[in-house]
Amino acid sequence: MEKCRDLNGKDLLACTVAISGVSGGSIGNAVYAAINHEQLPERRKAIIDSVGLGNFLTVDLAYMFGHDMFANLMGTWLFGKGDRAYRSMKSYQDMVLAGTDFQGTNKLLNTSFRGYWQEMNRDKNYPVLLINSSGKNSRKGVAASLKFSEAEFKACFKNTDDILSLANNQTLSYLEATSTSNRFPVLSPAAKIPGKGHYVDGGYFENSGMQSLMEFYEFLLKDKLLEGKKIVFIQISNSGGVSLHNLTKDLVLDKEIKESSELGAVINTKLSLDFLPYYYSDFSEIQGDTLKIVRIDMPHFYTDEKLKAFFDSKLVPQSSRLDSLIKTNNESIKKIRSQNPFNYLEPPLSRLLSRQSLNYMKDCILIDNSFNQLK
Repeated sequence: MEKCRDLNGKDLLACTVAISGVSGGSIGNAVYAAINHEQLPERRKAIIDSVGLGNFLTVDLAYMFGHDMFANLMGTWLFGKGDRAYRSMKSYQDMVLAGTDFQGTNKLLNTSFRGYWQEMNRDKNYPVLLINSSGKNSRKGVAASLKFSEAEFKACFKNTDDILSLANNQTLSYLEATSTSNRFPVLSPAAKIPGKGHYVDGGYFENSGMQSLMEFYEFLLKDKLLEGKKIVFIQISNSGGVSLHNLTKDLVLDKEIKESSELGAVINTKLSLDFLPYYYSDFSEIQGDTLKIVRIDMPHFYTDEKLKAFFDSKLVPQSSRLDSLIKTNNESIKKIRSQNPFNYLEPPLSRLLSRQSLNYMKDCILIDNSFNQLK
């Protein structure tokens, strides 16, 4: 996001209509927006790094097997306020507000989601934020910073709950709404929203955020608000599967399918979260000249084992083109790592990033030439 602020002197956010995310992407979008609003430009980089290096996994585990376990058994909080999800949001808040006049306050936990977005827009326009979660009722949950009437929301987002419009004019705070999207089952508790139901990680419904963005785009098209404009969608992904799909999707491969039990095939299919990201990744080729999708993928190093797992094949498919693509990809990563092999580590878990993982994400994303399409 910060790199998009200065592409040949152009601020991409200034011409962005909306930003949508799920899971960790929602956290990143909302926290970056808050950093952009609360911090001076010269302090943004340091704050972003501190968030990137935050140890949220330890908080999750400590509370899951400690405070939250006993609180659930006893039916009350043992001390203070909130479960592990609340504590994680409190940590994000403290990092974002560090060194500002609001340090030590609960500004992001007390100010409503739409109220805080309106505050961000007082001095300059900031894109509409769309936070996506998955409801227990087989419906999607969306927190939209732009106020919709009930009829407008239903017309825009299909099979979706407006999780910000609660009874008696109540709503969710900025970080409460953001937190609903980052609720990986077991590790994080489900979000219970009064009058709406329980919601878990947004990735279980659609793991890219593109669906809500497409729906918002089609809603604006109907009102002719985008008439005469060329629309560019930017899809940012750190998924190794999505990156490999984009790298190899034009190849026609002959592969020897790996044997799998009936139960194993069903379980693996149900656990796959990348169906819709793959679909939207290819969507621009259907739309023609009026719509373009720029894909920015974090590069991954692909071993034979990873390739066999991706293609569900006993052996790596034999293809000179595939060999060339994988070799070029891996050599690019090797080149960066060769500067200092101990300074880079492919991120194993988004909730706990080492300095080496942060370095990997910063430097290896530059391998992707997609940024050039935005200049």
